[in-house]
Amino acid sequence: MMKDFMERAKKRLTKENLNTEDWLPDILGLETALTIFLEERGYSYEKANERNVSLYRDSTDNRLSQAEKMLKTITANKETALIHSVKRLKEYMDDFFEYYKIGNLKEFYLKKSGLYVEICLSINKTSIFNEDKESQRQKFERQINRLKYMGLDLLRKREFGNSYYLSDTENNKKLLLNLLKAVGAKCIEFKSFKDHIEEISAIIHPAGLLEYDIPDNIVAIDEDTQKKDKLIFLQTSINQIFSALTTISDMPEMIHTCGYLIEHYFADICRTLNVETKMREKVESYNKAEREKNNRIRKIENEIGKQLSGDEILNLANNYFNKIGFMTLKELGFNLSADSFISPYGTKLIFDAHSMDHMMYSFDIYQMLGLIEDEKTEEEIKKTIKKIEAKFDLIEPFHEERYIAYTENNMQILINWVQCTFREQFDSFEIANKKNQLYVKSFTILKDQID
Repeated sequence: MMKDFMERAKKRLTKENLNTEDWLPDILGLETALTIFLEERGYSYEKANERNVSLYRDSTDNRLSQAEKMLKTITANKETALIHSVKRLKEYMDDFFEYYKIGNLKEFYLKKSGLYVEICLSINKTSIFNEDKESQRQKFERQINRLKYMGLDLLRKREFGNSYYLSDTENNKKLLLNLLKAVGAKCIEFKSFKDHIEEISAIIHPAGLLEYDIPDNIVAIDEDTQKKDKLIFLQTSINQIFSALTTISDMPEMIHTCGYLIEHYFADICRTLNVETKMREKVESYNKAEREKNNRIRKIENEIGKQLSGDEILNLANNYFNKIGFMTLKELGFNLSADSFISPYGTKLIFDAHSMDHMMYSFDIYQMLGLIEDEKTEEEIKKTIKKIEAKFDLIEPFHEERYIAYTENNMQILINWVQCTFREQFDSFEIANKKNQLYVKSFTILKDQID
C-alpha cells in the first residue's frame, strides 16, 4: 500500500499537483492502512507518552501556579520580576538579531554595569532557517543582499557550508559599532579569527534596548514559492512515514516511538492538502490542554516582564546586588563578586573572600552607597568585623593577611548560612592555597527566582 501510494504521490509532486480532490482517495486509503498497521502491532499513543506526559503536566501546572503567584506579588516587590524582565530583554535582543541575522547570542545576562552580551557572528542558512524550503532559500539570498546594501564586507567560506562571515575590516567594525550603539551598547570589544570577526562582547543599558525600534521583518512570499514549499514539505513527510514504517518492521520494539511520528507526519500531510481525517483530528487534540496552559504561562510571563522600565531594571538589579552583598559582608565577611548576574533563567551569586585585615575597605564602599548609616562609627564597624573573625578558624600566611581556613568547622558554618539565608546549597566553591595553608576563596549559589 505504502509503495503504491508513494509512486502515485511522486507523480503528483512531479507535476506540482496539490489539488485536494486528486489526493483525497489516496489519503483516506493511507489512513486506513496506517491505522490497521499500528493497531496490529499494539501501538498506543498514551503508552508511548504516559511518563513524559505525566511529568510534563506536573511541570506545566507548577509553572502556571508560580507565574500566577508571581503576578500577584510583583506589585509589592518589583525585584521579584527581574528574572522575567531579563527574559523579556533577551527576547528583544533575539528579535534584533532575527532582523539583521548577523549572528546569535552566546551569553546574555544582567550585571551591575548593565546587560552583558556575547555575540557569535556568522550568516548561514542553517542557523537562520529551520527547514530547507524554497522560501527560506529566497529569504537567505535577500538577507545577504540587504547586509551588502548596508555596506558590510562579507566573506563566503565554502568549507563551512557556504557560510558568510564579516570580514575583519575597519569598515565592518565601524558599522557594527554604530548598530550596537543604537541599542545603548558600550564597552564594545571585537574578537577576530584569521580574516573575519568571530565574536563581539558589549555592555548594554536595558533602556537602550527596550527603546530601540526594531524594523519590521515580514517578507512577502509569492504563491509560486509557497507552492514549492508545500511540495518539498509533502515529499519530506511522505519519506519520513516510509522510514518510520521500515524501522518498525526491522525493530518492532520501536512501535510507540515511530507510531507517534507516523501519526504526526500524516497529520502534517493532511493539513498541507487541507484534508480532514480522524487521525489528523486525533493528533491535533493531543496535549490541547497543555498548549493552552503554556499559552497562559507565556502571557503571564510577558505581562510580568513588562512591569519594569529599562531604568527600573538596572536600578533594581543594583539594589538587589548591593543588598545581598552588604548582608553577606556583615555576616560572613565575603564580598559579592562583580561577576554575579541575573539571567533569563535565574541568578548566579558569586562570593569572594578577601583578607580579613582589609575588610574595612569593603564596608567603606557600602557606606558610600548609603547602606550604612552615617552615624555608625568606625569603632562599630570594627566590632562587626571582630564578630565575623570570631566565627571562623583563620590562617595567617603573611603578616596582616588573614583568611577563612578550609576546615570542617568553617565549611559547616558556610553551608548552614547558605541554606538558612537562600534555602539553597552551594553550586560550587573554590579552595586556594597560600604558603601551604588552605582557605576558602569563593563560593557560588544559583537561584531560579528572586524572593
